[in-house]
Amino acid sequence: MDSMCAGMGGHEQMLQGGKVKDAKECTLECVKMGATYVLYNPATKTTYQLDDQKKPERFAGEKVTVAGALDSSTNTIHVENIMAASS
Repeated sequence: MDSMCAGMGGHEQMLQGGKVKDAKECTLECVKMGATYVLYNPATKTTYQLDDQKKPERFAGEKVTVAGALDSSTNTIHVENIMAASS
């Protein structure tokens, strides 16, 4: 997800406005406007910053599994790998 929509708890506001058609398009547009890629857990409403901003691009708007180390003082994941989440 992108940091702007994570702050709102999801992409719903952008999707309802008809500005974008899906979560992927929303994430990519928000990043173009200055947001960053983040990992958002909707169950806990927790946002994790990602130190790598290149790897997440191909997974924009998708459910993923991120492998890496969490720096709990900054809530930043030092990304080692990202893959599509299992169903």
